[in-house]
Amino acid sequence: MSLAGIVISKVIEGSVPAEAWLTAIGSFPLLILAARAVIAVRMRQAVFYAMGSAVLIYVGLFLGVIPHLHQIWLSPRLTVAVNQHLPCSDSEIISSSFSEPSFVFLMHGKIKFDTAKNAALMLKTNRSCGLALVDRRNEKVFNEELSSTSIKTIEYGRVSGFNYSTGKWLDIGIYGVLIR
Repeated sequence: MSLAGIVISKVIEGSVPAEAWLTAIGSFPLLILAARAVIAVRMRQAVFYAMGSAVLIYVGLFLGVIPHLHQIWLSPRLTVAVNQHLPCSDSEIISSSFSEPSFVFLMHGKIKFDTAKNAALMLKTNRSCGLALVDRRNEKVFNEELSSTSIKTIEYGRVSGFNYSTGKWLDIGIYGVLIR
């Protein structure tokens, strides 16, 4: 389990925080003692050593490793990016790619979830105050819907990361209408 923190950090972030190493190194002696106690048929000692190791691993993972996994914290990063580019105080925002409950709460419920096609249709009708959040995989449909119009979009920014609920990497563009 403590090695999982190292592997997950390396795979998702590309680096391993010191806390992940400390968790693995700190819990390893207790695991060795637990194994030795099992071999010596001292089960009660083995259980206590294993429990101590488990406590160190869980504390290390939850307090040291998970907070460093920035790629899985899509909702807070996307909320900041959207709020930086709100064209109006009552903007209409549609996300076609990311529908996590935490995002709804962080956006104070001011977001709708729909398809990329409907996000484009919204920009057609709400040119001055609309924002569309579209994953790179859905941009073709989004752009095709807008291609029959004279509407030009502007990409205000992108937020990418790993959606652990779906197990997919997302690269979300924040689009509005370019008004001349």
